[in-house]
Amino acid sequence: MDIPQVLTQEIWFSSLNGKILRMEMQDYRPVRKFMVDYLSYVSEDKLVPQAMLIQAQAEKQVIIDLEYSKQTVSKELNLPFSIPKNYELILK
Repeated sequence: MDIPQVLTQEIWFSSLNGKILRMEMQDYRPVRKFMVDYLSYVSEDKLVPQAMLIQAQAEKQVIIDLEYSKQTVSKELNLPFSIPKNYELILK
């Protein structure tokens, strides 16, 4: 069996509501895998994942069970910061 030379990505959608149920990425050289199961969503102007199970596998495995308790969508954020004087601002 030939080992694929590319990174693969699969996304599972619900045919009932169009929500993403699962996303999986896999690299075969070396074997690495990243999966996200979308367990629940909240609707605040937009559909936003609320609970996710994230798994990453390589030499070791990491599992993250993530659930947001508070979300804000479509609200302008004020993130004040300043560029230190010894840095030069570069605009794109």
